[in-house]
Amino acid sequence: ISSILFLLLLEFLSPSHSFVLPPPPHLPTALSASSEIYVTLPPKSKGLSAQMTITHSDTSELIEVRSPLPFGLDAEPKNGGVVVTKSNDSGVKEGDILRYCSQFTMGLPRGDGIITTVGSFGGAIGWQCSMFDVGRANNFEEVVEALTSNVEQRTDECVMIFEREN
Repeated sequence: ISSILFLLLLEFLSPSHSFVLPPPPHLPTALSASSEIYVTLPPKSKGLSAQMTITHSDTSELIEVRSPLPFGLDAEPKNGGVVVTKSNDSGVKEGDILRYCSQFTMGLPRGDGIITTVGSFGGAIGWQCSMFDVGRANNFEEVVEALTSNVEQRTDECVMIFEREN
């Protein structure tokens, strides 16, 4: 049977038969670069940080913005991302693309110590900060929810990572 399939394949690939492959679903428009950054998670008093590797256009740079609360951000969904529509005093410029933002969610304690182990078994749930990947959001409302989880009862600032074209 395998020799029959081979002969059929050879006949199909002969010069008398032609076929065109469909174009790939996404052609890259720019070369990409990868940046490794370290971000101190809010609130700063906790002393937590995150190591992140972010892929971005090689013609852009990553900008970390730490906005004290309450903060404002004029942005809208555009081309599958969240784009700043108005510059502000915190260093955000019109056209910047929001890539990550700090978010607070309920969860069990994380870490390696005895306190976190006991807390996990005891069901100690509390607010935890992480960096929300805006590119993985299912809709704009998820981004707004992540941004607005940064409230004065949990932190003193909101951390945002933007991509800015050079």
